[in-house]
Amino acid sequence: MRRFIGLIYRYEGDYKDIIIETHEVNEITRAILSDNIFKMSYTLLDNDTSVQINLKSKDGFAFSGSSKLMGDDGFAGKIDLNFYSNKTKSILIGKWIEDGEIDTCIIELEEVKEFKD
Repeated sequence: MRRFIGLIYRYEGDYKDIIIETHEVNEITRAILSDNIFKMSYTLLDNDTSVQINLKSKDGFAFSGSSKLMGDDGFAGKIDLNFYSNKTKSILIGKWIEDGEIDTCIIELEEVKEFKD
């Protein structure tokens, strides 16, 4: 099991076409990778809403899953990301589709031994 903290960036537009502008930047307070399953948590800075991201991979490179606003029964977003990693730093890059809009998602992660909280 690997533990991470980091930042999540979302940009308007598909990175394979055109990126328009920064949509949002948020701090990931905890991310856990175990058996090719990522579970991440962050809080939206503009309204303190907690978000959970769950991603799965068959090959350890291509991860797919979804995001969910905590306390909301609805579907928030579909996520497809590629995972690149070295000994302490990692990055996930790909698409985040929400309400019919395609965003580019970049998640920068730093491995930690334990979480602060």
